[in-house]
Order: sequence, then structure tokens, then C-alpha cells
Amino acid sequence: MTIDFITFFRTLCRNRRQKSVLIKQLPISIVIILISVSISYSQSSFSLKDGINLQASDSSVACKIVVSMQPRIEGVWGKNANEDLTLNSYIRRSRLKFNGFMFTPKLTYLIQFGFTNRDMVSNRDPEKDNPGPLFDAMIYWEFMKGTKLVFGQGKLPGNLSRLMSFATLSFPERSYAEKVFTTYRDNGLQIHHESGINNFNWRFYAAMTTGEGRNMESNGNGYCYTGRLELLPLGKFDKKNDRSAFDSNFEKSPKLLLGASYSLNQDAVWNRATLGTALLYPEDIKSLFADLLFKYNGFSIFGEYYSRTADNILQTNTETGESTYIFAGRGGSAQINYMISNKSNIAFRFGLVEPDSKISNKVSKRKDYAIGYSYFLFKNKVKIQSDISMISEKKQGTDKDEWFNARFNVILSL
Repeated sequence: MTIDFITFFRTLCRNRRQKSVLIKQLPISIVIILISVSISYSQSSFSLKDGINLQASDSSVACKIVVSMQPRIEGVWGKNANEDLTLNSYIRRSRLKFNGFMFTPKLTYLIQFGFTNRDMVSNRDPEKDNPGPLFDAMIYWEFMKGTKLVFGQGKLPGNLSRLMSFATLSFPERSYAEKVFTTYRDNGLQIHHESGINNFNWRFYAAMTTGEGRNMESNGNGYCYTGRLELLPLGKFDKKNDRSAFDSNFEKSPKLLLGASYSLNQDAVWNRATLGTALLYPEDIKSLFADLLFKYNGFSIFGEYYSRTADNILQTNTETGESTYIFAGRGGSAQINYMISNKSNIAFRFGLVEPDSKISNKVSKRKDYAIGYSYFLFKNKVKIQSDISMISEKKQGTDKDEWFNARFNVILSL
């Protein structure tokens, strides 16, 4: 490993053309070194169920390492009246996650990297943003029972499906509606609180963040304030089963989660709050989410509502004639899941995106109808997923466009 690192820096100094590529490889090299050193100086164990676990000999520090990937084949036909089948094969996700505790179980952490092109290429404005491989870097301090102070970069407490891991979804992807309305990730402070009386439980999340999104520094103009409330009137789900879309745990009694979130991003600079393309000037963007999750004996219903508003949706520079818009509107997704057996799940989903009337000539109204199937080789750790969707889009003043999309992928999480 030392020889590789020396070669790395020699090449960096010699060849300027390779400089940007090598810099991108630097986090991966550091991670490999840290893993190697950690295994050498700690007690370690590995299993398909629990991943790679490291712990200091004095039990002062512990780390769980999870490696996951999602290779995929995707086919599209009928789009723009093209009846030919277009196939594409790619790695949708390749992640490396570290989580554990430091000195006390009340002080925990989460670090996650993504290494595919899709992970490292901007999902905002590529010309003004280069997020790199870091996804999450969060420290959790449980300073009182049931209440944690969270500091760093991670998921905002927005809609429920975003709080779920991609490995716990019943489709290869979250809905398109979720993709365009989600709050995603941001940097700052959060508070997580959980409590209950008898069989009635609730959770509350509050966040004050920069509002710029993943791996971006604050513009100094405003902040993002996000709050989320979850109610569990029928008691807690079994083994965090409320953070997966399907009921692989086969809840023995009905379980229900009702959630609502609100986010105010002051002086946002992206047209989808923390995502999207750059705005001409900052604008306050307000997002509202509501979700429902019901599970019982292998059957589940999962629905989400999304809304985004702003005072000035359309922006124009009178001097240059340049214009842009905020992706305002509403949408939703609803799905039904049923575990055919303890190894397989079938799901049906409907998704809707309805843009604000002021941008209906710029953004299409979209409907998605999908059927998905999952086969579990080893729970969520190793599974096969596929889906097929019928999609229709219509922009004001244009003809409707309809096409089909099919995806097949394998998820490995070790």
C-alpha cells in the first residue's frame, strides 16, 4: 500500500493531465488504507448478515463496514415515437458505508461514499457543482434518552421514501415524483426525538442547514429549516420495518405510520431547493410532504404527497434576456406491496407530477404506472429486482408522449 501511494504522488507531480483523475481517486486510496490499518489493529468479524465489524481491543471504538453495489440493465422503447428498443447497462450505485460508536454507545457516526459516475456527477448544475464521492458524514450524540443531536452532512428529514435506504425499496428506484420534489441531503444541525405513551409512539425531527445541498458551502444569505413529525398510533414496527417499503418481517398485528414534513429554504440558489439548475437570483422555496405506511402480515400500502411553492416562480434578467424557473407544483406516489412468500414481493405503483400552471409550458405533467418484482436471496443483503413502467408526459402546447421503461438489477450489500 505504501508503494502504491508513493507512485500516486510521483505521477501526480509528473503528469498534470492526470491530476484531476488522481485527485478523484485519492478518497478511495485513503479509505482502503484506513480499512487495512483498522483490521490490523482491531478485533474483526465478518458475516453476510452483519457485514464487516471492527472493534478496538479496549472496546472504546467500533466500526461496521458495508459495501454495496447495484448493477443494472435498462431498456426503453416508444419514447418520442421510437419503437426500437434501446438498452443500457451500468452500475447504478456503488457505495461504501462506515458506522459505529466512539468511546460510548451514545456517540455514534455515519460516513458514506459513492463511487459511480452517477454518484459523483452533479445532480444540480454540472457547470457550477462538483460534489465528489462523499454522501454522508454525520455524528450523533444521544444527550438524553430518546433525543439525539446530529451534526454534519446527511439526509434531511423530508419524505419517507428518501429516509429509506435504496436496498429497502420495492422498486429499483424511488418514484420519479419523489426524485423531482425531494429535499435530499444538506449540511448543518439536526435534532431527532422519539417517545411514546403505552402503544402510541411518535418521532420528531428538526433541522437547520445551509440549504445548498450536498458538499456545498453556505452562500451566507439564508438557511434551510426542516421539520418532520411521525405518528405510530398502533405501536412500533418490528425491527425498523417502517424504514422499508415492503413487509418482509410479516407484521403480526396491523402497523401504521403517518408522517408530515415542511421545509423552508431561504434564499435558495437551485430551482429544486437543494437540487436542480442554478437560479438567476436567490428565492425562498417552500416544500411540503405527507406520507402513510401501513403493514400487516406481508401486505403493505405506501403513499406520499409532495408540494413545492415559491412567491416568484419565473425569473428573468431584463438586461440579458436570460430566464429560468423554480420547479414548483405538486405530485405524489402510491404503491401496494405483497409478499408472495418470504423470498419474493410484488408491487404496483402510480406516480404523478403536476407542475404549477405558470411553468406548464416548460415542465411536463407526468404519470407513471409500474409493476415491480423482488426476489430475496438473502433478505435485503442480496436480492434481484425488476420493474416495467408505462410513462406518459404532456407539456402545454405539445402532443402527449408515451413510452415504456424496464429495469433489471441485482443489489449486493455485504
